[in-house]
Amino acid sequence: MPRRVLVLYDASGGAGPDDNIVHQGFQMVFDYYGLVPYFRDINSQALPDDAAMADTCAVVTALGQNAVRKPRPYLPWLLRQMKAGRRVMILGHLGVAQTQGADFADVDQLSRAIFVELGAAPASLKGLDQRAFRYGRKAPGLIDFERPLPPQPVVTSFFEQRGPALKVYASLTHPARPGKEFPAVFVGASGGFAAEHHIYWEESTGDNRRKWYLNPFAFVEDSLGLKGRIVPDVTTLNGLRMAFSHVDADGFAGYSRVANGKSMCGEVLRERIYKRFNFPVTLSLIVADVDPKIATEPKRAAKAQELARELFRLPNVEPGSHTYSHPFYWDPGGKTRKLYENRFPYKIPGYTFSEAQEIDGSIRFISALSPADKPCRVLQWSGDCMPTARQIARCDDLGLLNINGGDTMLDQRSNSLANVAPMYRVVGNRIQTFTAMANENVMTNLWTGPFYGYRFMIETIKRTGTPRRLKPIDLYYHFFSGEHEASVKALEDVYSFVLTLPLAPVFTSQYLEAARDYHTVRILRAGPDVYHIENYGRSLTLRLDANASAPNLERSENILGYSRQKEGLFVSLAPGAARAVLSLENAARKSAPLPYLAEATGYVSDFRPGMHSVSLTYKGFGQAGRIRLAGFKPGAQLQASGPALAKPAPVRADAAGFAEIPGLRSGQLEVAAP
Repeated sequence: MPRRVLVLYDASGGAGPDDNIVHQGFQMVFDYYGLVPYFRDINSQALPDDAAMADTCAVVTALGQNAVRKPRPYLPWLLRQMKAGRRVMILGHLGVAQTQGADFADVDQLSRAIFVELGAAPASLKGLDQRAFRYGRKAPGLIDFERPLPPQPVVTSFFEQRGPALKVYASLTHPARPGKEFPAVFVGASGGFAAEHHIYWEESTGDNRRKWYLNPFAFVEDSLGLKGRIVPDVTTLNGLRMAFSHVDADGFAGYSRVANGKSMCGEVLRERIYKRFNFPVTLSLIVADVDPKIATEPKRAAKAQELARELFRLPNVEPGSHTYSHPFYWDPGGKTRKLYENRFPYKIPGYTFSEAQEIDGSIRFISALSPADKPCRVLQWSGDCMPTARQIARCDDLGLLNINGGDTMLDQRSNSLANVAPMYRVVGNRIQTFTAMANENVMTNLWTGPFYGYRFMIETIKRTGTPRRLKPIDLYYHFFSGEHEASVKALEDVYSFVLTLPLAPVFTSQYLEAARDYHTVRILRAGPDVYHIENYGRSLTLRLDANASAPNLERSENILGYSRQKEGLFVSLAPGAARAVLSLENAARKSAPLPYLAEATGYVSDFRPGMHSVSLTYKGFGQAGRIRLAGFKPGAQLQASGPALAKPAPVRADAAGFAEIPGLRSGQLEVAAP
């Protein structure tokens, strides 16, 4: 079951893989369906041969009307992919004009053949008054998704349906062709097409807001044939939504107005947040803030360094690096360079930019401030958050995990799924993992107000969790959130809300491990309703449709259990295994009832179910973990014991056979009849 999707884009004018409609809109949807896009410039990079396409399930074009300079190798190649069974999704344009004249008759024929393979045929607009077009059919739930199409269609391509099997999202009518409908957004057996101006609306001024015309989830699922697909899912751990927090170091040593200017922002947040809320957080430092040898105020830096040592000793804190000098831009030749007058916010005598100092040096310095068993492993990009492939490779080679960029928001102001960022950015052959949610800079309008703006994050948390679980929870902000009483109170409100939810709290490094290993997961169909899951590492959850058949636990291997929720059927994989086997129930293959894991707030290993008992090892954050087991006899009286509990405790299975054990710390646990 290949997961890779080849995206063809046009790099003219300096555009990169992140400057197209796929990365900026559809990649988030690909993440949801477990697809892994890779990008090629249609004009400067060779098209992959058949061997290289073996692990690719689909091709997506993100091209302008005449983007392809050499259509003759491109069009036969694309048609060959369709004939080989790969789905093709055309966004806006095929990249080749539909009619190029007598000298290009073969090109016209190939273009036509591709669309006929999709179920439609290009038709001529010649002689038709484009102002007379109107919409005919608009499929409910599939079009007019977040914003209705405008009353007057903008028509740049024109098609006639070929065959009855076409699924039409939106069609056009014209008085010169009475009784006919012409598909503008449609899906056929080989893929889908969405005409330009029918994908999303985009505001041309101000915030450049977008809203979807078409339903991107339905369109991707239909076009690429994804119904019923098994999906690696990094939003979830053992049935519960992952939740973590990471803090950029800006403002750590700055003085807060909350304490009459006598305390640093880091001190205020230590008392109001990190000591108060039992929630894992990655706190980063900028070396220039805490190293008296280079800081502009050595005494304040020394005080800030002692504060950092104290914070890193807290059990709910892990260290992160926000670099050595907080570069505003990482690539001097990049597109964001012109936005900044200077490269650094700090004046460090004699310092010029050094990748080794920003990455290696900052990690070493911060690790030395942290307890020996908590080395710094997370690099939080600064400034424009646009590192080069070489800089990401440096992190990879050092065994570091990297994060930042993305800025997902889904609230009243940013009221569109177009504002949900993808999980990552492809940079050369490297991966930059994005934050799961935006920071308070956006919600406070770059600290011009309202200072309580981070409270709006509550709505984003809710709306990215259901009806589709699109993101884990990421409480991401800067230390200068400790400057104002309103901003501190907003943090308190968000933390208080999050702690009311059923969650699997993890450190940022643990989420980043899952996001890293997401890319290597292989799912192979081994037989009817039997799948092999390989190379999954720390990406420990699969998601199936909510109404999918449950796992046959007797025939499966390294499957801990599952949880059926309205967002999907979440299947939990055993950590540390080379392979898992997922066998699904069917009429001919029913499993004997065995206890299984439904939910856990942390990691579960060494899972051994018996007929009426379970033993396992639990490793989770804090001292108040929770496990929910299933498959017991309804009403069964059980006893929970082991080092994971302060003392043995009686447990009673409910009417559905679920047994919940709260109050867990890391350790072994046994649940059995007394």
